[in-house]
Amino acid sequence: MAYIGNKPTVGNFQICDAISVVNGQAAYTMQVGSVNVIPQSANHMIVSLNGTIQKPNSSFTVSGSTITFASNLATGDVIDFIQILGNVLDLGVPSDATVTTAKLADGAITSAKLASGVGGVAGITSSADATAITIDSSEQVGIGTTSPAFKLEVNKGSAGDIARFTDGVNANTVIKTDGSITTFGPDTTNSLAFQTNNTQRMRIDTSGQIILTHTPPIKTFDLGTTANFTLADGAHIEFTSTSGVWFVTEQSQTGLSAILLAGGGQTAIGGQTGSSYNNSDSGTFRWYRPSGQGYYFKNSQGNSCSFSIFHISLRNSN
Repeated sequence: MAYIGNKPTVGNFQICDAISVVNGQAAYTMQVGSVNVIPQSANHMIVSLNGTIQKPNSSFTVSGSTITFASNLATGDVIDFIQILGNVLDLGVPSDATVTTAKLADGAITSAKLASGVGGVAGITSSADATAITIDSSEQVGIGTTSPAFKLEVNKGSAGDIARFTDGVNANTVIKTDGSITTFGPDTTNSLAFQTNNTQRMRIDTSGQIILTHTPPIKTFDLGTTANFTLADGAHIEFTSTSGVWFVTEQSQTGLSAILLAGGGQTAIGGQTGSSYNNSDSGTFRWYRPSGQGYYFKNSQGNSCSFSIFHISLRNSN
């Protein structure tokens, strides 16, 4: 190939530091800038001794950074210079911006050659000092595991928060484990909803109430409103909100329950004996309704008692 001007020169040309001859010594260490250098071979060197160019592998040999002359040098001998040519097909250090992607063999770059914090994929930055994400030959992804058994497997290695999903503004949802309990849901003041067919079917609100959404005639289902209370003998509580079903269970003695069914039908089933609703307040504890008033639950057992109350509401609003 013809060139305009000087033909490009290849090779890593270096002149060794001056070497002082030692009487009766044949072997000498070659250095450049006080650092040992290792030529490609004796054929990649030009050595001048006493003004005469020496023949490689005859007048001298090379092993590592040591040059050994064919005979011991004597006082008065002068090593004029040693020039190391380098491999004429090996530039050593390429010039800036001379290596293109096409020059790199497929699979030639491994993670060992990537600096910490260099991801290798646009948009991904990694500072991990061990394997953090694995994609196996089945295209299963493991985070914290090198042997994922599922399409996505996350292994924290200990109890605690595993994953967190957030919109960055209002809501966070976490998955975590604590011993034998797995927890899933918001860690903020947000409800947790479940949907099918892109429609919300159930929601747990921030107070713990469960709201189930369905088609008419039952649109929503509230499960909640629990409380504990104590009634003195002869005392009562009045229920002015009379939709749904109320369960009252005596906790301190009998453990029996009284049930109120309320709503449009205004029906009540009361008392530990299962007798029907009436407007009398007789019995040990029961539901009753004085004329024109709300529903009452009265304790008539002769002493103070503890009760628990639980409410289920079937209604047509969310």
